[in-house]
Amino acid sequence: MRMSNTHESGRSMIEMLGVLAIIGVLSVGGIAGYSQAMAKFKVTKVTDQVQTTVTNVRTLFSTQKNYKAIDTMSQMFAMGVIGQDVCGAGNEANYNNCTGAFGGRFEMGSIFTGNTAYYIFMNQVPKDACVRLAMSDWGDQSSGFLGLAIKTDDTKETMNSASTTADTGTIFSTAKGEIPLDLSSALTACNNAANGMTWMYR
Repeated sequence: MRMSNTHESGRSMIEMLGVLAIIGVLSVGGIAGYSQAMAKFKVTKVTDQVQTTVTNVRTLFSTQKNYKAIDTMSQMFAMGVIGQDVCGAGNEANYNNCTGAFGGRFEMGSIFTGNTAYYIFMNQVPKDACVRLAMSDWGDQSSGFLGLAIKTDDTKETMNSASTTADTGTIFSTAKGEIPLDLSSALTACNNAANGMTWMYR
């Protein structure tokens, strides 16, 4: 009579649990890293959208300082001031379907008596992104940048005139040297999960 010995090889339950634990830790780290990378990407995208729009407006309106036409989104779309990354095909009629990098509303319009300045507005900006954007250097009065409004109720707010140093506590002006905000001021201003940000230029 012949006896055969069988040797089974494999992983023990403890080894498998160890492998699963390592995979779990790596996955959590990867997801966190991906989330941070996406947040940084979207902040960069907002910066690019605002700066590109400002450059396009300056090019289009270089011979005049009346920005009334900005209120008509179809004209801004036709002239390439707003690209399809903000207002895609089929949304050329008005600003209602234009979106910023965080999926909230994107809007432009003229301000001041005589429409001598304009604003760019985005909402649904998360707190961490709002803080980063508020601390960014958007320029000074000589560059045409007038101020930045931050509303924690996710709405738009603009200055009443270029000489206004601050209409309310939510508007930070270049006239008072308040921009870029320091970290403490930015954290106070961006005090909501979703914020409305309005950039004002002339």
